[in-house]
Amino acid sequence: MFYPADKAAKPVTYDGGDRSLKAMTKFIKKHAKVAYELPKKDKADKDAGDDDTKAKDDKAEEEEEVKDEL
Repeated sequence: MFYPADKAAKPVTYDGGDRSLKAMTKFIKKHAKVAYELPKKDKADKDAGDDDTKAKDDKAEEEEEVKDEL
C-alpha cells in the first residue's frame, strides 16, 4: 500500500508483481503527490561507502579488544 501525501488521496495498492527497486521507485513516482528526485549514485560513491564500512568495522574490532577494569 502507498499512501500519497494529499489528505484527500486514497491509498494505492501495488499490484505490479516486480518488487525491484526500479519498479517500486517508478510506482511511487507515478502516484506521489509531492515531486521528488532520487540522487544518482556513481561508482566513486559506492567505493567510498565500502571504505567507510571497512573503517567502522576495524574501529569496532579495536574497541572490542580494550577492556576496562572496575
